[in-house]
Amino acid sequence: MAIGTIESKIEDVAVSHTFLESVTEAYSTDLATLVLWQSLSRNSVNQQVQKIFAEEFSRLKDESQTGQAGSLSNHNDYLVVFAPGWFYKSQPENGADFAKPRSVLANAGLKTALINVEENGTVERNAELITSELARLGQTRESIILVSASKAGPEVALALTRLQQAGASHNVKAWLNIGGVLHGSVLADTALTWPVCWYAKLFVVRGESFAGIESLTTKNSKERAEQNTLLPGITVVNYVGIPLSGQVSDRARLGYSLLRAKGPNDGLTLILDEIPANSITIADLGLDHFFGDPDIHYKTVALANTVIRLVEARTPSPDIVLQPVTQALRGSRLPNYDPKTAVSTKHQPAISTVSAGY
Repeated sequence: MAIGTIESKIEDVAVSHTFLESVTEAYSTDLATLVLWQSLSRNSVNQQVQKIFAEEFSRLKDESQTGQAGSLSNHNDYLVVFAPGWFYKSQPENGADFAKPRSVLANAGLKTALINVEENGTVERNAELITSELARLGQTRESIILVSASKAGPEVALALTRLQQAGASHNVKAWLNIGGVLHGSVLADTALTWPVCWYAKLFVVRGESFAGIESLTTKNSKERAEQNTLLPGITVVNYVGIPLSGQVSDRARLGYSLLRAKGPNDGLTLILDEIPANSITIADLGLDHFFGDPDIHYKTVALANTVIRLVEARTPSPDIVLQPVTQALRGSRLPNYDPKTAVSTKHQPAISTVSAGY
């Protein structure tokens, strides 16, 4: 009864923070999470892109079982550039260095690069480094697919804004935003308060500076987000995990419990705060912020294929302002973009691999 009642309201009410928090208070976080997931899934563009992603993922799984690799095409024209996450050098076990995805894509024949940022740097400092590297790479002929996760999300958003402001040349064609904390996190606010700060000092930053955390507070993040704009013609695809309470991993459980009263979250931030307006979203129900999926290696290649297909199908669009999703998600469309162009059954896969194991 609750889902049906809420569904009837979605037609007239924006799926916003306020709406989802009210559903959480009246019913539960899980119900609010399902409402958000359903709204994202019903968006016409998201539906088409989710279909492409499912096709690519299914093809890769089939190839791994049959041992027959599909044809490779167009991959020489692309360079996948990764902006690494927090403590990617000193804590590589967390996957913030993208070592496994880079290996998968390299084995599939795609060129990759890793931007050297400060592993505990502020969002602003790392944005400077990313801006400089993208400007340098912009002198090459390859089309750049930019990939970021978590803390690197706001760094990339700010870097793209600075590229636009400087009028710098670039070859960035798409940005794959994986769980980017674009509007910061309440957990960063909490980490700077007593007595939580001592725990954060010992176990989160491990004795290092609080500068990185401070740059992710909701106040600092909101000020950045209000000024951020994307360069014209960039395709933005979000990959977000949307867990129900029983699906949260041990690693994300504490953060999830602290954020639960505010609505759907992935254990680090509210899910709506990971989604720029007028972008495309692939939602993975059941995964949290840390994407602990045994098939994530196949999904990495599938995401890359999906983004390349979208780049090849999309026409230029106006600047997109990065802001919280305050308009109803259901039924919204990207400007000047026909997703059906990218779903042709005649399309040849951009990347293919028999073994995508890590």
